[in-house]
Amino acid sequence: MSSQFLHINQLTFTYPDNGQNIFEGIDLVFPEGWTALAGANGSGKSTLLKLIVGDLSPSGGRLSGPEPRLYCAQEVHNAPEDLENFYADFYGGSGEAGRLFSLLEMDYDWPYRWDSLSFGERKRAQIAAALHRRPEVLLLDEPANHLDEHARILLLEVLKEYRGIGVLVSHQRLLLDELCSRTIMLSTDGPPRSFSCGWSEARDAIKAEQRHAADQFEKARKEERRIKLELQRRREENERHQKDFSKRGLRWKDSDARRKIDAARIGNKDVIGGQKVKHMADRLQRLQSRRPEGVIHAELGVSFHARRFASDYFFSLPEGKLVLGDEKTLEYPALQMTEGQHIAVSGNNGSGKSGLLRHIMASWSLSAEQFLYLPQEIPPGEQDTLLQRFELISRDQRGEVLSNFSRINGDAASMLDLPRPSPGEMRKLALAMGLQEEIPLIILDEPTNHLDLPSVMALEEALVSYKGALLMVSHDARFRDALCSVHWNLSMTARGSRLNII
Repeated sequence: MSSQFLHINQLTFTYPDNGQNIFEGIDLVFPEGWTALAGANGSGKSTLLKLIVGDLSPSGGRLSGPEPRLYCAQEVHNAPEDLENFYADFYGGSGEAGRLFSLLEMDYDWPYRWDSLSFGERKRAQIAAALHRRPEVLLLDEPANHLDEHARILLLEVLKEYRGIGVLVSHQRLLLDELCSRTIMLSTDGPPRSFSCGWSEARDAIKAEQRHAADQFEKARKEERRIKLELQRRREENERHQKDFSKRGLRWKDSDARRKIDAARIGNKDVIGGQKVKHMADRLQRLQSRRPEGVIHAELGVSFHARRFASDYFFSLPEGKLVLGDEKTLEYPALQMTEGQHIAVSGNNGSGKSGLLRHIMASWSLSAEQFLYLPQEIPPGEQDTLLQRFELISRDQRGEVLSNFSRINGDAASMLDLPRPSPGEMRKLALAMGLQEEIPLIILDEPTNHLDLPSVMALEEALVSYKGALLMVSHDARFRDALCSVHWNLSMTARGSRLNII
């Protein structure tokens, strides 16, 4: 592998169909090793990867560096072009292909039954075929999508061995922090920023800068207010002095009074001339010109409340078994959930996590106003119902929903202007509606699906403050640990799986 750098110089890109300017004269350098590429939806992460690999052509500037460059897109609907070559080398005894085959726990028949593979298996095949080509530059767009925790660990270990120039877009913090020694943050309202550290450290640095800027802004605001009050006081004082030193109303023959006023004017010309007032006004103008640019939005510190639940338990299941199919079962002990409790459910793909949620919901008699359930994918019909509910609520209620929507990094314009929001924005809307209605129980199945990393962080911060009960399936260990105090782990057994309460 090469130790060269990938250079981006004065890169400009505008989408031809709508004239939207994505990048304008940006400069970036990617060294050997893994670099995290982060930013909100619309900041241009995938666009930049496609520009680097040549799938898109820049409007201006240039890219230089080693080749070949390989881009692994998020989608894995079709088999990678190099998958057959990978398997041919594997069957031919290639040690490198065999090593990747083993590390990623692949199977022999994957090329022949691509349509029946899970998305997690397809993703592992895509990564194996890409690494087998040994590209000088490897660009990965959300490689951990659809992978369970075990598969993500496999992915992390195999990517650690890559020795070229790697660029990683991911909402998995563990993957970013364990793999990347540099971070580039893209923004929709400013130039990219580079950090010589992993994503979490870069985010902490930005938050520290924001807190400092917020402090400076508040200090400047208070000083500005103090000077305005002082300026007003001095102006009023100056007006009183001007009245005291006025000769209006004096008889023209009263020479003694006129001499006294002239003497006072000479001794107080700074006041009469308004020099102190001018000095304060100049100081105020200088202060306003140095005010920190941009308003830093601090965390609101507002908790999401929930209505009280009348019963002791949302559900209480005796020990039992759940049939998963293929003669496999999920064994579980007695399960209960009380008001305000936050429970995380984890386990490998196929262990029965989503089936467990459906089984629990089928066991109770809760009304629709007492819980909110968000599946991994919201069906089109339910999306239509959700949008109709949003349209029918009052103006004040809509404002509250959009406020909650913004707190979890939602784009209000997508709700007000677009005919149908994206899947990620639709999930945020459903959650924002539930938070506005103060529903006492929220059930989430892989809530970070379709969300970029800033949205994941915003969702985490919002749910930490949620006072109701939370039952959540997630592969993201950090996300689970930040939100939940009880952990239900589904471990695989010879007959299926078993739930263990941790």
